[in-house]
Amino acid sequence: MVNIKGYSFIHNNSLTNAGGAAPYITSGLMFRERSDLNLNDDDAEDLWVELFSPFKESIIVGTIYFHPNKNVNEFSRNLENTIIKLNNQRQTFYILGDFNINLLSDSRLTHAYLNSLTSLGVHCLINKPTRFMHNCTPSLLDHIYTNDNLHYLYPGLFPLDISDHLPSFLLIEFSKNKQHAHLWRRCYKNLNVDSFLFALDDKLRRNLSNNSDADSNITLFLDTFIDVVNTHSPLVKLSRRNTKLAAKPWITKGILKSIKTKNRLTSNNRASDRPHRVR
Repeated sequence: MVNIKGYSFIHNNSLTNAGGAAPYITSGLMFRERSDLNLNDDDAEDLWVELFSPFKESIIVGTIYFHPNKNVNEFSRNLENTIIKLNNQRQTFYILGDFNINLLSDSRLTHAYLNSLTSLGVHCLINKPTRFMHNCTPSLLDHIYTNDNLHYLYPGLFPLDISDHLPSFLLIEFSKNKQHAHLWRRCYKNLNVDSFLFALDDKLRRNLSNNSDADSNITLFLDTFIDVVNTHSPLVKLSRRNTKLAAKPWITKGILKSIKTKNRLTSNNRASDRPHRVR
């Protein structure tokens, strides 16, 4: 129950000695509590808020503490149900807290838990140990999950020694306009390797000097290389459709073809089931 100047403080009342969940929200930022997203899990403390940013983009932030050595399968099912609700609402969300599930463990339970989240389009942003105890193997217990594929995300850990847990953080780069973030990819469609190598060799011979120091020549080499690459295989902005596909690298051309075939067969099947008009 610590009030911090400049922040709004909300919390839930825990029925255990765990302390509950309590986010601090910058004063002036509009928000509302989303109790409809509660996990209703006796072994977890959670609190959900919807934040309304100045950019007119609403996001959900969930704060969770899962009690150690409890039923992970039951917790996983409850978390899945909440994520499904958020996905159905097409809501961008960030879920963070102390989950007491070691993601560095090679156990079947951990793999099943991660697979269930991945299947819902959720990815974990923390991949390094967050808890260090004497004579114990470091573990990854503090997680940050999101379904955000459109913004630049900067997750990390603070190397502080005030606790056996390292504080984790996530910076999100929001755009002030409503345009979606675009990805850029280098186009190799018309790349002629021989022509590229000839141009690179020609420019390097003219730009590099035997009289320059190594640092200067390295800088010249990199500038020349990038210049030639941009000429022979320029960067192109991906469409919104390709941006979404780039966020799902497991979706191959073969899978896309199979999806189209499945949709066509489904459409044909539904059409054949329609009642025919009798003349």
